[in-house]
Amino acid sequence: MTAGHNYETTGVAPIPTADALTQFDAALSSGLPTLVPARLDTKVLRTKAIDGRLPSVLRDLVRVPTDSASRRPTKQLTGLPAEELVRVVPDFVRGQIATVLGHAAPERIEPDQGLLDMGFDSLTAIELRNRLIAATGLQLSSTLVFDYPTATALSDHLVAELGTAGRPDDDPVLAELDRLERALARVTADRAVRGKVGNRLRALLRQWHDTDTRGADDDLESATDEELFLALDSELGMDPDGSQLPQGG
Repeated sequence: MTAGHNYETTGVAPIPTADALTQFDAALSSGLPTLVPARLDTKVLRTKAIDGRLPSVLRDLVRVPTDSASRRPTKQLTGLPAEELVRVVPDFVRGQIATVLGHAAPERIEPDQGLLDMGFDSLTAIELRNRLIAATGLQLSSTLVFDYPTATALSDHLVAELGTAGRPDDDPVLAELDRLERALARVTADRAVRGKVGNRLRALLRQWHDTDTRGADDDLESATDEELFLALDSELGMDPDGSQLPQGG
């Protein structure tokens, strides 16, 4: 056991050297691939579980009262104005990361450090996503930690998603453009990649422009003679009786 290790905080107690060697030999000869010799302090683990700070991999080792078995946040971030989200979300996300990883204080979480470098795996990634879903009501991907691999990136994503959550359902294209804008901001500086992205965007814009132009042509083809003359008069600045409309000054 490393000197200075505080098992009262982690719940993993030191093992006497002789016992540790015996357990190590037993693990090697068992033929099982994932045995971990460890001496656990279940009282510490139970306290951490009640506080919601016990890593998911250890959660089945202790029992906690049902009324405190899950202290996940419940839609704490919904309905906040945009300026409040920008202020609150980063600290909230760091707090949730610290809780999932079993850290006592969110200040230990560096905003721009990689989440995988901090020790996140598939289990803790799902735990973090579930906590954030409970706090936001958003539909978040199971690959959230891999798509937004730092606390800062994850916070920015949540702020943007929460900011558009109240947008009417008849405006899905604008919501997708918001997501595209955020994705473009993360594009690598590699010139070849940026060139491919630029070409694709220009092609999509040309396609959109062509569709819009075809729509205008279809309107003209379906217009009546009277509607065409009215449109022409309006374009030329003429009254329907043929007189020139006064020019604005």
